[in-house]
Amino acid sequence: MFPIYLIIYSATRFFSEFLRQEENVFFILKKYHLLCLMGIVVGLLELFIVNKYKDKIQKYCSLYFDFIEKTFNKIVKH
Repeated sequence: MFPIYLIIYSATRFFSEFLRQEENVFFILKKYHLLCLMGIVVGLLELFIVNKYKDKIQKYCSLYFDFIEKTFNKIVKH
């Protein structure tokens, strides 16, 4: 979910930055435009990585959550 949030937030912020009164850094773009473009690229990369390695991620996450659950149950029993 985070990559999708990052893409949507960055795209929305990119367009809303045109309404602000700040100096342009790169042609008509401001510094926040450049940050938003980086956010969109990072979000797309994360989305690609998550989709490509989805099975491995699910496997490791399930092992991690099983470990957390066992540890929590040991703590609660004592």
